[in-house]
Amino acid sequence: DEEEFSDTDSDGDKLSVSLFSIPTLYYIIFFFSALAGTFYRPYFFAFHLLNIVNNNQLLQGVIQAVTMNGLSLIWVSVLGIAIMYLFSVIAFAQFRHAFPGPNNLMFCRDLHQCFISVLRFGLIGDLFDNLVPEDAAGEKRSFDSFLPVAIFHIAFFILITT
Repeated sequence: DEEEFSDTDSDGDKLSVSLFSIPTLYYIIFFFSALAGTFYRPYFFAFHLLNIVNNNQLLQGVIQAVTMNGLSLIWVSVLGIAIMYLFSVIAFAQFRHAFPGPNNLMFCRDLHQCFISVLRFGLIGDLFDNLVPEDAAGEKRSFDSFLPVAIFHIAFFILITT
């Protein structure tokens, strides 16, 4: 049996070069960030940390899992934002008075502000640490005013956080 040798490189060969490909773009950026790090600011050397992904099979699998399912991840994000918008509508309608205001950077004067506050503080996880429920008379921290906020918090935790 004769073995056939060809001049074409396999897909996994690191010596194969295509002018308009992702690896070529990566190495061009890699080169220019080295130049910028040397001659301008050393911060550009931080890009070279991404080379760990290039040389590690496990991390390449993680990147591939995210990129292969990218459309699904985008739709899950859209669903999460829609659910958070619904929570911000409820917060605006029922718990607007519980938002502490400018001191804690939590605003709920209108629905847009409520949505941004719920989105930012809800994703970070400290939204409900800052809410101060009031009862109908304006007194703070009674159990009757705490119960609806607690139900709102638990529902938010179950649907968004988990």
